[in-house]
Amino acid sequence: MGGQAGADQLINGPDGSIFGGCFVSGGTILTPPAPGTFGNMRRNVAYGPGFVNLDFSVIKDFKFGERFSLQLRGEFFNLLNHPNFADPDHDLSNGSAGSVGLARFTPDVFASNPVIGSGGSRHIQVGAKIIW
Repeated sequence: MGGQAGADQLINGPDGSIFGGCFVSGGTILTPPAPGTFGNMRRNVAYGPGFVNLDFSVIKDFKFGERFSLQLRGEFFNLLNHPNFADPDHDLSNGSAGSVGLARFTPDVFASNPVIGSGGSRHIQVGAKIIW
C-alpha cells in the first residue's frame, strides 16, 4: 500500500468498496476486521457532538371575578438557537463513503421525527386559555 507520507487516503478494495481496503493516515494504517467478524474496538469509542438546549416560558394569569380567569403564555424552545447535530454518519453499507463521519442533521430530522424541543432550530409558540 503506497501513499504519500502525511496524507490521509482511503485505499479501496478490488470491488471499489471500503470494506476491502484500509485507511492510511501519516504513519498509521487502520484495517477493517475479517468479513463476518467484529473488530476489537471497545464500545463508545467515538462520541458525537454535545447537546445544548435552553427552553423558556412565561405565563401570566388574569382573574375576572371569582369564576373566570384568562391565562396567557409564551414558550420558547431552543431560545439561544444553538445548532445541535446528531451523531456523525457511521453507516458504511449505503455506498456513500463520502458522508462517513459527517454530522449533517439535527437529532429530530435524523430520526425523521421533527418534535419541538428535540434539537431543531428555535421555535416560539403563544397561547391563551379561558378557564371557568
